[in-house]
Amino acid sequence: MSEELNELIEMAGTIRMTPEQAERQRRSFAYGNVKIENDSITWEMIDRAAEELEKESERVARFYCGLAALRCLNLFMLLTARLKSCASMNPCVRRALRLRSGLVR
Repeated sequence: MSEELNELIEMAGTIRMTPEQAERQRRSFAYGNVKIENDSITWEMIDRAAEELEKESERVARFYCGLAALRCLNLFMLLTARLKSCASMNPCVRRALRLRSGLVR
């Protein structure tokens, strides 16, 4: 390759797209690939599909965040229950729980 082409390729590797530019490029890629197979595709159809996918992604993300929070809460409750049952048998654990809750300084 020519030196000029190598320099251009190297410069292109340092460019960071904004999220808006990346989204526009993603939609353009989808449009170009679908347009080859289906000449009736329009930009409006691509935009509508992208917006529907974004809404679905947000819904799924909220679901999994909620699920993760619920699992953390369940784990915390399980560990707390186990510690409390250990506390009834072990004075060191009982003291640690009282320290944790602020009853003992």
